[in-house]
Amino acid sequence: MASRMFHAGVTEGQSTTRPPLFDGTNYSYWKERMRIFIQSNDYKLWLIVKNGYGVPMKKVGEVNVPKTEEEFTDEDCKKMELNAKAINMIYCSVNVDDYRKISRCETAKQMWEKLEVTYEGTAQVREAKIDHLTHEYELFSMKENKKTEEMFERFSNIINPLNLLGKTYTDRELVRKVLRSLSPKWRSKVDAIEEGRDFQTTTNDALRGNLITYKTTQLSKVVEEKSKRGRMPRCKNASSRQESAAEEGERPWRREGSKYIHIQTGLAFNIGASAERFHNIFLTKEIVSPKIVNKDLFKSATYAPSKSLFSQQGLLRFIYLTYEFFSPNLIRQFYANLRTTKGDLPSLISYVDGKTVFIDGAGFTSLFGLRRGEITEKLDETFQDEAIWRQLGLDHRDHKFRNSSNPSVINLTLIQRVQQYIFSYVLLPRDSNHGVVNKDDIRLFHVLLNNVKFDWVHFFIVALSDGTRFSHLRFSIPIMHILAHCKIDFTRDTQVPVKKTCFITEAMFSRIVYREEGNATPNLDLIVADEEESQNETQVESSRAGGSRATEHVTRERRTRPREEAPEPSWVKRIFDTLTCIRDDVRQLNERMTRFEQYRGPRHSFSGGARLANSL
Repeated sequence: MASRMFHAGVTEGQSTTRPPLFDGTNYSYWKERMRIFIQSNDYKLWLIVKNGYGVPMKKVGEVNVPKTEEEFTDEDCKKMELNAKAINMIYCSVNVDDYRKISRCETAKQMWEKLEVTYEGTAQVREAKIDHLTHEYELFSMKENKKTEEMFERFSNIINPLNLLGKTYTDRELVRKVLRSLSPKWRSKVDAIEEGRDFQTTTNDALRGNLITYKTTQLSKVVEEKSKRGRMPRCKNASSRQESAAEEGERPWRREGSKYIHIQTGLAFNIGASAERFHNIFLTKEIVSPKIVNKDLFKSATYAPSKSLFSQQGLLRFIYLTYEFFSPNLIRQFYANLRTTKGDLPSLISYVDGKTVFIDGAGFTSLFGLRRGEITEKLDETFQDEAIWRQLGLDHRDHKFRNSSNPSVINLTLIQRVQQYIFSYVLLPRDSNHGVVNKDDIRLFHVLLNNVKFDWVHFFIVALSDGTRFSHLRFSIPIMHILAHCKIDFTRDTQVPVKKTCFITEAMFSRIVYREEGNATPNLDLIVADEEESQNETQVESSRAGGSRATEHVTRERRTRPREEAPEPSWVKRIFDTLTCIRDDVRQLNERMTRFEQYRGPRHSFSGGARLANSL
């Protein structure tokens, strides 16, 4: 058998009569080769693939119906033959797995579009990829001590995928971008090119050849001459190398191939600037302790009405959402690289540990059950706080306040308090002030009680986008589901377990007295002192190399019964109260003795009980 290898590593080319085989990888490369292959055989075949042609139709009355084969004209037969040839070419160029994906398609156009959606994604996915590549294009620059060929190779890896996705740049734009990206040692050559007469007509390929030639012939000589003239003593070169190493050590990341590895956490970034932003801004942010509604909560007849309200809004799946653990640094990286798109086609894109995380509106509905709606954050023109308070059974003038400009939760009934608790801990978590009813709670009450056709996908995307500005990062459990959906490796980060205290149960509300339906707000003077207890909440685990350690505190207000309704104390409580009184009496006696000693001197003074200079 004749060998396929020739001299100097040259191998045999592929056939011009057989279509290129797609093995399921590098779709962009195969797509371009397949397009050229079809056009080179018969350009009419490519028009069939591009524009499509199905079964010929005829008009019967006012309705178009398919023709039978006996009714086909010569023109119809020719087009059907071209469509069959195009289908055969595509079948011959795909593997078995991809054949199953397109086997039900009836036209070559449907097959081509099916493969595009499978490997390039929908229009939203392509737009997200274009945004990412455009961002890399804008940040592109020549790296120190790298060859010119390597720079142009990186540049081609950006503009070629953009071109396949429909985003094109003119040669003039590409030339100016490359010249701006060159390092300072190329300054003289850049000036010479820009001042040349043919600068306006220079193409990207011509510029590439020009720069490579200059690098090979002139630039190396100039650098060598400068190094000879300005050669420093050996010790000074060593000192400069130490300074350079020190500057390199100040960076929070290190290079590994094309990735930027954050030294403290070990997470991968695509851009060094993103790693620095993560290190300087997001690494110190705390994760709000997650809260999850226990499904048994709504089994009680007391709380069952709330279940139907949340079910009407399609929120049950979201508020029940749980996960065994959460990874704090992966969540921080998700927020650090987060970009969102709102409007009719909402979506989010981020980059976590070097991988792309993308979710569109359909993905939110599939993952969390969140529904689309007509109304976003503006609600409607008739929305007013006073009207909602009246709907809750209260006059806003009778509100009770406690250390806040917002009304206290004691204005609410038990069922309303449970709903507000879910608002402030699950739907729109906040790190403090859970004991007050703020503007967000009132709006959510309006949506829940009036069954407003609310756009919850838009709501969640806005909440995530706004969350990047806060010192505490929320939605840890939903973000974990998003990362799991995008197949992020959780073993790369610390895993903080979700404890039992994170679940919202009936026991949280069983010992609390609330306003009864139809009654006025409780009198604060009759309520025994509130017990502001600091719950034993989840401590957010520090990052791998000693990252920030944060303790998440969630305050829960508990109130005892009013004194006039308190039951007769037991004998154990009586003994405890007696001991408490004795302890207080002893403490007061010690305070009096201390003041007396300051005036008369110590009881066992060896100095004769001399009177203090600053005595009374």
